[in-house]
Amino acid sequence: MGSTGKSQHVAILGCGVMGAAVLEGWLKNGSGYTFAAHTRTEASLNSLKNDLGDLSGNVKFSHGNDQIAATAKDADIVLLGFLPKQLAEVLKLPGLADALNGKSIISMLAGVPISQVQDAIISGSSGSKASDFNVSRIIPTLGVKIGESVTLIADPAEPTESKESAQLIHSLLELIGAPQHIPEALMDEATAIQSAVHALAIVGVDGATDASVADGLPRSTALGLVAASLQSAAGLMARGPYSPESLKAGMSTPGGITLNALVQLNAEATPGIAKAVRGAVKFTKSMNE
Repeated sequence: MGSTGKSQHVAILGCGVMGAAVLEGWLKNGSGYTFAAHTRTEASLNSLKNDLGDLSGNVKFSHGNDQIAATAKDADIVLLGFLPKQLAEVLKLPGLADALNGKSIISMLAGVPISQVQDAIISGSSGSKASDFNVSRIIPTLGVKIGESVTLIADPAEPTESKESAQLIHSLLELIGAPQHIPEALMDEATAIQSAVHALAIVGVDGATDASVADGLPRSTALGLVAASLQSAAGLMARGPYSPESLKAGMSTPGGITLNALVQLNAEATPGIAKAVRGAVKFTKSMNE
C-alpha cells in the first residue's frame, strides 16, 4: 500500500445508487487518484457509464463474477458497495477474498459490523487471518455527489486497520464531504438518525414548497428559498454558536412569524419526528438480523 493519496488506485465493487454517487464525487474532486468500477451485469455497467457521462472516461470498468477479483487485486483501496445481504455471496467468488489481502477495505454495507466483514473475507480466503486485512466501515450521504456528504466512520473498540490505512481512508473521504467518527457500537443509531433527518428534510422542503406555491410563489423560487433557508438554519447549529433552543429563542420575537410557526409545529409535527427517528433506529438494527 502506497504512502500517499496521489498514487492510489481505488476500486468500487458494486455501483448502485450510493456506489455510483461516491464514484461521481471522487471523480469530481479526487484528481490525484485513479478509479475502477465493477458491476454485476453489463446492463448495470452501461447504465453507470451513461449516468457518469464525460466522467466515465476516467474510470476502468469491469463486470461479471469472473472479473471482480482482478479489479480488486489491481487496487490499493477497495470500496464494498454491494447490498449488505450479498456479503457472504460476493466474498466467496473465486479469488476475491485473497485479492483483498493487504488492501485498505472500505465497507459501505449498512447494518453490517466490521467483524462480520472480516469473517466473510476470512471465510472466502485461503488461510488468512483478520490482521491481514485493513477494514473500515462508513455510511455516506447522497451529498457525496456535490462534495457535501456527512460520512460516518465507525471507530471499533479494537483497531481493525493500520494507522496508515486509516489516514488514507480519511483523506479520501474528505474529498467528498465531512467525515464524522462514531463509536462502532453506536453506528446503527447514527446511521438511522442520519437517514431519518434526510427524510425529514425531504418531507419538510416538499411540504413548504407546495404551500408556498399554493400561496402564489413560482415553484422554482419557492424551492430555492425553502432549501436555502433550511441550509442556513442547519449551518447556524452545525458550525455556529447556536443550539436548537438558542436559535429558537433568537428568532422568536413576541407575536412573530417564526414563533407562531414553531407553536404549530411543536403541537403537530414534533411527536411524529421523534417517532420516525426512533423507528428508523429500530429498522436499522433489524437489517442484519
